[in-house]
Amino acid sequence: NRIDYFCPIHDNESGDLSYYTAGHQRGEGFACHGQGGDKAISLLMHCKGWDDTDRALEWIREHFPEEEHNIDQEEIDRKKEAQKVLDKATEIAKDTLFKQREDVLEEIKERRSFEEEHIKEADIGFLSRDDAELLKQRFSKQALVDSGLFLETDDGDIYCNLKNRKTFPYRRNGSTKYMGGGKLEDSDKDNKYKKTFQTDYNKHILYEFRESEKDSVIITEGFTDTISAWIAGYNTISPATTQFRSQDVEKVQRAVKSVETVYIINDGDEAGQEGAEKTAKALLEEKVEPEVIELGEDEDLDDWTVENGYDIQ
Repeated sequence: NRIDYFCPIHDNESGDLSYYTAGHQRGEGFACHGQGGDKAISLLMHCKGWDDTDRALEWIREHFPEEEHNIDQEEIDRKKEAQKVLDKATEIAKDTLFKQREDVLEEIKERRSFEEEHIKEADIGFLSRDDAELLKQRFSKQALVDSGLFLETDDGDIYCNLKNRKTFPYRRNGSTKYMGGGKLEDSDKDNKYKKTFQTDYNKHILYEFRESEKDSVIITEGFTDTISAWIAGYNTISPATTQFRSQDVEKVQRAVKSVETVYIINDGDEAGQEGAEKTAKALLEEKVEPEVIELGEDEDLDDWTVENGYDIQ
């Protein structure tokens, strides 16, 4: 009922990484008997090539929520249904953008200078009124509200917060954990950007593109700024907001602790520079020395790349 292997973490002479079959009294699973603590985390970090404990803990929380948070089955099922809503919304919004709203697709390509392949890889979409109705037909009211994509009104009805907007999914491990929506260029909507509502069943994470273990990362503000930096070949992260909240700063701190060079490139306006200074100060307190790059007063990173190309060295 037990098979021993040599552990890739601990350089011991005996096989101290064990696999227990389902018939063992401990139940099926792995265990390491090497010296020291954090065995599961150490093994995960080794296999993933990570050197950030917080990143490994986040992975464990996402993949084993019932173990980490000790929640009951009903709570687990509600999280799964909320996840299905966000994943389906991402799928149909992307399909709508490319098959029904070619005008919006062309607007994104021309205004942002994004190639079609980049738009697809970033899973950008357009969530129409019909899409919102389709989601209401497919999922329960509870799942829709739990996802944060819909809000229940006082009269018991629900409405989609991101309908008739370009959508920017916050993706992690192949799933959408959160979502932002941007209004069309000619729209008279009040808010330029909106996000899903935070609930106990979705997860507000950083908007990021980190496809490789590079030694540098760009911290920036908006969705398109983040995508532009990613197209330029950088790992990039953003809370997708001008003024970083304390919980956002903590997420950024964890994300860049093991990175050699950190650039902060916020909008050139007063609010953007104040946010950059706040982020830089918080990172310095964690022994991370970022380089703050200032843009022109009416400029943001996305505008800069459109005008100057994607070489932002």
